[in-house]
Amino acid sequence: MISPTNPGMKRVTMTLHPVDVDLLDRLGKLEGRNRSEEMRSILEEVRPMLFATVEAFEAAMRQRHALDEKATEAAVAGLVELMPEVEHLAAAYVAALSRIGDATASQEASDTPSSGEL
Repeated sequence: MISPTNPGMKRVTMTLHPVDVDLLDRLGKLEGRNRSEEMRSILEEVRPMLFATVEAFEAAMRQRHALDEKATEAAVAGLVELMPEVEHLAAAYVAALSRIGDATASQEASDTPSSGEL
């Protein structure tokens, strides 16, 4: 919400430790300002450092995101590279199962007595 008494300022609600409230009140009394003015003053003093910190974190997050994308691309590329080998092994496995099935069926057929043998 924009402050009606301070154009260009936004009103925010903060929860502070009682020690911090006491310090703001004491400092405000010494400087003839209220808590809000003291907090604004403190934030104005640390704003350059806060900007630098936020920008550094944002840059780190962008780099992390880019690194995650590159790692994912590399993993996918590695899997795509393995596909022909996996397909070859799968075909060999299916062929081996088929031969085993044929051999089993052939064995069962030779073990079954014919109707004339009963």
